Amino acid sequence: MTGTFVGYCIILFGAAFACGLIAWLRQWSDDWLHLFISFGAGIFLGAVFFELLPEAMSHSENRVAGVAMLLGYLVIFFAEKFVFSRGEKSEVRSHRVSSLAAYFGLAVHSLVDGLGLAVAIRSPEIGRVVFVSILAHHAPAAFSVSSLLALGRMQRRTSALLLALFAAMPSIGALVFAPMLSNSSDRVFAFLLGMMTGTFLYVVTGDLLPEVFHGKANRWRNLGLLLLGIAVMAAISYGFTHVHGL
Repeated sequence: MTGTFVGYCIILFGAAFACGLIAWLRQWSDDWLHLFISFGAGIFLGAVFFELLPEAMSHSENRVAGVAMLLGYLVIFFAEKFVFSRGEKSEVRSHRVSSLAAYFGLAVHSLVDGLGLAVAIRSPEIGRVVFVSILAHHAPAAFSVSSLLALGRMQRRTSALLLALFAAMPSIGALVFAPMLSNSSDRVFAFLLGMMTGTFLYVVTGDLLPEVFHGKANRWRNLGLLLLGIAVMAAISYGFTHVHGL
């Protein structure tokens, strides 16, 4: 493992855990949460279209990458809408059951994010951009997770353990996926890069954007933060010299 990779893992864990603790200080409104989510959505869109998609399509195995993108998109869609769906009876379930269901759904997302973090070992240029996008999404997600656990009247000790586990999910995923990437062939790398791109694309189009723009309130403000996130990712992406021939 490289020092950069270990640093990414430490920063992701620390930022997510700290944001989770902040959520316990007060009852934050949806309006405040949408501020973070709008910016995070822009970061994700920029990462997909400025970096991940061009990189996946620049290799000889671009057809494999394309199929993997679709597969990654559908896997997260299926997991969220069928495996972790709370169903039509969710309104009559307890807050604790609902919060735990949402927790496990978000944890799966974060575990898959580790695939992107593992790319930092194989391709530091992409890894740098992916790290920023995961950080922009994972920390607010930890904030939301803590809010949900508090709503479910979870004991502080249990909530702290669940938060720590959630904060570590990208690092755990990276450690699982890293051996596949470190000595993989171009075809395997293209497949895993495509899977990561597809999952990122679903997170932003299936989760973040619908959440931010489901109502009419503060739409222009949220759009401005979305565009700011895209601009930040563009600056990060085009501010570095990329080596596309891996």
